[in-house]
Amino acid sequence: MTTLADLADRCQSTLADTAAGTWSQDVVEEWVTDAIRDYSQRFPRTDTISITFSGSSPGHEHDISTDVIALVLIEYPGDQDPPVYLKRRPRTHSQFYGHQGYYDYHVTNDATEYAVLYLSEEPSDGEKVYITYLCHHDVTLLSGDDITVPVTHESIIELYVIWQAFKERLSAEMQDPDKSLAGNVTLLQQLVKGATQAEQEYRRALQRAQEARSQGGITGPWKADDEDRIY
Repeated sequence: MTTLADLADRCQSTLADTAAGTWSQDVVEEWVTDAIRDYSQRFPRTDTISITFSGSSPGHEHDISTDVIALVLIEYPGDQDPPVYLKRRPRTHSQFYGHQGYYDYHVTNDATEYAVLYLSEEPSDGEKVYITYLCHHDVTLLSGDDITVPVTHESIIELYVIWQAFKERLSAEMQDPDKSLAGNVTLLQQLVKGATQAEQEYRRALQRAQEARSQGGITGPWKADDEDRIY
């Protein structure tokens, strides 16, 4: 596995700054975590958790996690063979609560609040539900921690770091232009061009990776139209 420090070191090498004379290790690691945060918008991580219900009346609302983007599959009751999956139906539907086989969920934009799973049936004591969901990649990393970005996409993170390095140099030059340098405006223009091209290259790499992504994956149940008489 690749650690945060490993990827930051590779970025330092790409920036021709292996001795960290221009950008410190801490700065580059911060850029890497920023890149992972941005990467998660296009390529979220998939995780699965389980909840074991307890008590005679667990209720219909259940906290999941604080990092949920969207739910993919809800297996309930858990540990069935074959597994049983619920269909999503708005919890405001007149035939949601008390009806078998449905779920809904709510996700807030507050990172401190839990996403909530709503089950149309009230679970029984000891039952389980398995929740497969999309979430952000971990950005609460220390230098020695493994990153969760696939190895094949680590080069995308490097491109983001290059873009940030250009932006940092551009900002520094704009705030304190070198008046002794002939053609100072030209230097600023070159930095603007470099930052723009670096961002474009990063965006193109994201787009290529998205286009190359397998079309396979989890899909919802197929449902015939009410008027479909194919049988």
